[in-house]
Amino acid sequence: MSKIEKLLVVPKALFRSRKLIKNLYLSLYQYLILGKQNIELKLRNGDTIGISRIIYPRIIYYYYIGYIENITKDDIYFKINNKTFQVPFKEIENVEFLVQLNY
Repeated sequence: MSKIEKLLVVPKALFRSRKLIKNLYLSLYQYLILGKQNIELKLRNGDTIGISRIIYPRIIYYYYIGYIENITKDDIYFKINNKTFQVPFKEIENVEFLVQLNY
């Protein structure tokens, strides 16, 4: 994906991720302005999770393209090839896992 394509996708991805993340603008502020290493996400289902700054943009992007179906406090639900996979959040913190999904 070229840089221009990425710039065009970002606003759409952020707008769509509002359905998943309740405090989207605050988390975006923590990511972009404050440069925090751990970002707090309040999800629409009422859960609050802390994620690393490396995983934050990937969660937004994967939700935008439809790979992420839902996130809970303990698990993340991926939808790949019309199958839903439940992965413990501790496994997601391993950055190698998300890199394998061809970000």
